[in-house]
Amino acid sequence: MINENVLNIVDTISKWAGKCVWWFVFIAGVLLCVEVMARYVFNSPITWIPLVTSEICAIFYFMVGAYTLLFKGHVAMDIFYNMASKKKQAVIDICTFVFFLLFCGILLWTSFEEAMFSVKILETTPPPWLGPLWPVKIFMLLGTFLLLLQGISSLCRTINVIFTRGEL
Repeated sequence: MINENVLNIVDTISKWAGKCVWWFVFIAGVLLCVEVMARYVFNSPITWIPLVTSEICAIFYFMVGAYTLLFKGHVAMDIFYNMASKKKQAVIDICTFVFFLLFCGILLWTSFEEAMFSVKILETTPPPWLGPLWPVKIFMLLGTFLLLLQGISSLCRTINVIFTRGEL
């Protein structure tokens, strides 16, 4: 079994990543307010702001997955799950981990390919912004890796529940 200190490090990284990127939502909100004001008050839209805010929100979306998993914030079918004992919940979690692993594996593989290609060609957004798109692809890869690490950490803790004393 993995050392609890290692699992705590993974949890800390997930917390840190989630808390850091919440500022991205604030920045995107401010930029969108500026764009709306420029468009409707000054009749002069700033065309690059919607593209930049899309990139900022994409980075947020990818980086907050591990944080959300850590605090069990993802959508779940809780009706029957909550009625089960802790050990039965652990068995369900272990069974569904296979699907999680499949999802993360495919996403990690494809995001790796996308990120490497994007960095290789120094991919940019379409005009008029022409901003760098490759950092978003790197964050997609990083966020998927963090999600996978947090999932493995959660699985290790779930396995500990199975092997503690008590009935299913």
